[in-house]
Amino acid sequence: MREKKITIDEAYEIIKHIVRTPVLSLLDTPERFWGSAYGELIAVDKMTGKSEAVGTLDWILNLSGEDKYVYYPKMFDDFYEYCDEHTTEKDIADLYASAWNALCDEKETDIGYNNDADKENVLLRWSEIEGTLYSKIQIIMENDDSIVYPPCVLDKNDDPFYRIKPFMVINGWTDHTNARRWVVA
Repeated sequence: MREKKITIDEAYEIIKHIVRTPVLSLLDTPERFWGSAYGELIAVDKMTGKSEAVGTLDWILNLSGEDKYVYYPKMFDDFYEYCDEHTTEKDIADLYASAWNALCDEKETDIGYNNDADKENVLLRWSEIEGTLYSKIQIIMENDDSIVYPPCVLDKNDDPFYRIKPFMVINGWTDHTNARRWVVA
């Protein structure tokens, strides 16, 4: 058994090597570090370094006032690197949906951080990633004559969310209209 707690750097590396997609958030709790990725939640025990996949309900039930989300710059750098390595239209749509949903979650929920600067940095980084991927999608759409714009998109063409909907639908995503989130079709 370890005598000292593992660091967030060690926990992040453990989580990163377990999940198949980029890590989207890190949470620091008294006994564990938690990492979320698309469809996966991983808990890493701070004393043993042992990791386990956990269900969403388990994760939510274990949260307390001491738990804080962590601004971890390497997580965003790795997300960008993953984007550079995964460039199919399906990959771009999946990454965009993850970035858009993460950004919306950050904006619309009262997620606790150690300080306001950390929350602002997280918002800034997700905004940058979302904008980069959105630009890639626009370029693809401009160069692909096969993408059909249905009336629901043409009626809202000034709305960036709906402007890329045909691309997202082709690549397996649809919108959850009330929440303006991308969900698997």
